[in-house]
Amino acid sequence: MKHEIIYTDDCALIVSELTSPGKEGQVFLTKENIIHTVVGWNYGDRVIIGHRPLTDAPILEGVPLLPEFGQEDDVEKIADVLKVGSTYRDYEHLVKRGIIIGYNKAKETYKYTEEDLINAYERGMNNIDSDGCHIDQPSDDFNDFIQHLQQPKLPKYFECEMEPKYKHIGAVKGIYGSGFRKQNLMYGLPKTITNSQGQKELVGSYIY
Repeated sequence: MKHEIIYTDDCALIVSELTSPGKEGQVFLTKENIIHTVVGWNYGDRVIIGHRPLTDAPILEGVPLLPEFGQEDDVEKIADVLKVGSTYRDYEHLVKRGIIIGYNKAKETYKYTEEDLINAYERGMNNIDSDGCHIDQPSDDFNDFIQHLQQPKLPKYFECEMEPKYKHIGAVKGIYGSGFRKQNLMYGLPKTITNSQGQKELVGSYIY
């Protein structure tokens, strides 16, 4: 299930609409993006279902963590998925190595996205900087814009892996979803793990 990531000053959050009265232990986000735990008149609030502190802000108690950022360019995993299977280990290694080299070379060639070009064009045409102020020294704004593009991009969405809500233990191969599988996944729960710090963490991938 894909969720848009909401950024506050301190946290990256994913939320779910509040379709029933708030419960003790839940953490909420107001329409003004204020985080709170007050249960009562929660009109307009959303329930925070995942988060990742961006600063030294404390972890939200009872809310699963989002995975660490920095997964945009995990070329090793990409290469493992794309490499050609072979019984010859040396050949498989060469294929994987070729994918990594080609991927990194493409990154050097295509550093900027179409969205970056549109933003640059609009700023130049309007003669304003990122704050909407008139540009007095175009060279200064140009350098600022280049630095902005070179900063690591933050993900826009997080796609949770889901697991069946209802499970039973299979006699041979472990845990299965019970009932009709697709219907069970529709009412499933976000998959979580316990990370090395003993904290509950959502399983999924970022979309940039």
